[in-house]
Amino acid sequence: GGSLNAQLSSGAAAADGLAVRHQGWGAGQVGVSGDTLSYEGVPIGTITGSGSWVLGVVFGPDASLEAVQAAARAIALDNGSQAVASGVRVVRLVLDDGDGGTSSPVFRGIRVTGVNDAPVITTPAAAGSALVAIDENTLDVTTVRATDADGDGLAFRIAGGVDAALFAIDARTGKLSFV
Repeated sequence: GGSLNAQLSSGAAAADGLAVRHQGWGAGQVGVSGDTLSYEGVPIGTITGSGSWVLGVVFGPDASLEAVQAAARAIALDNGSQAVASGVRVVRLVLDDGDGGTSSPVFRGIRVTGVNDAPVITTPAAAGSALVAIDENTLDVTTVRATDADGDGLAFRIAGGVDAALFAIDARTGKLSFV
């Protein structure tokens, strides 16, 4: 059997890596289970370096030309960051036929567009309830806190509800109080 080497060669961010995208086990599909690579449900090779800048596939005897081509097309960018940097990542691919023949490198660009993730309110009530208990005749209710995976600045506001007119929120600090 031969091997396929894929390497991020330029434009990569620190959190970037390469992986083989699992498509399924059916006709024409590439399947991934652990480090085993399959094509149409038949194991065809072993994956090394998944999630890193260098990905390798060592093909076994059941790897047909069609299966190798499908595996090469299934190589994808893997980035676990919530704040993915936009740009083009260039991947270098080299195929070895297992008999001493090695292809010339092929370079392919992957255009990445970061997506703005919605902020997440973290207080009050980390358990998911918006219930806050306060003493009678108290104006201050709580301070709403939130995080944004993209690092964007946050601005708080009351977006509606039957009792919205009874509350005020400081847009900068998240301090919620009765009016």
